[in-house]
Amino acid sequence: MFGIPSIELHAHLEGTIPPELCRTLAKKYAIALPSDFFRDKGYAYNYSGFEDCVTRVYDIIANTVRDPEDYYLITFEYLSQLAGQGCIYSELIISPDHALEAGVPYLEMLDGISDAIDDARDTFGIECRLNATLIRHLDMDKTLDTVEILGANLHPYVLGINLAGIEIPGDLAKFVSPLIALRNEGYKLVPHAGEVPGTEENIQIAITELGCERIGHGIQAVNDANLIKLLC
Repeated sequence: MFGIPSIELHAHLEGTIPPELCRTLAKKYAIALPSDFFRDKGYAYNYSGFEDCVTRVYDIIANTVRDPEDYYLITFEYLSQLAGQGCIYSELIISPDHALEAGVPYLEMLDGISDAIDDARDTFGIECRLNATLIRHLDMDKTLDTVEILGANLHPYVLGINLAGIEIPGDLAKFVSPLIALRNEGYKLVPHAGEVPGTEENIQIAITELGCERIGHGIQAVNDANLIKLLC
């Protein structure tokens, strides 16, 4: 399918970092990666399951991105890869919480990413926009701090608000109020919902309470005929 014009709507920016680049960034900051971090001769990451992947492994990778130049590098590299595959538009999921944890303020992260978007457009003709994600398994106080940052710092490249992390049945309900507050600021809402078994209720909440026009995954809807009708 290379060469056929396509779009990509769901990629977590730090998750696009290949092992070789992860090693380079870790070396830059003298970060000691776990000895068992890579598998398959170093061409993939080693994890024990979904939860281990989206918490421990993802956090280690994200922690190697520590300044705006790093964000520029990983964004430009990924967009160049997509352009080479015929992609003309991408929406990347960015994580203010991972950036802050690594010492990068939100606006500085955006500076690096937006510069890369501009340069990728000029170089390859690919367009890109962003969805900022909240992390559902973090403390709610931290989440509300991130909501405040996002509400106070609108950016023309940040179109929507995502919600990622460890999903549990019905947990979307506790995020309805902060997500609606961000929707009222002009953001679209595109949360992960129905990604793992038992989370059909989150799909219902996303559509009926948040008014989402698009969700991430939603695959558990196959277990509920009424949800399928709602989605269609």
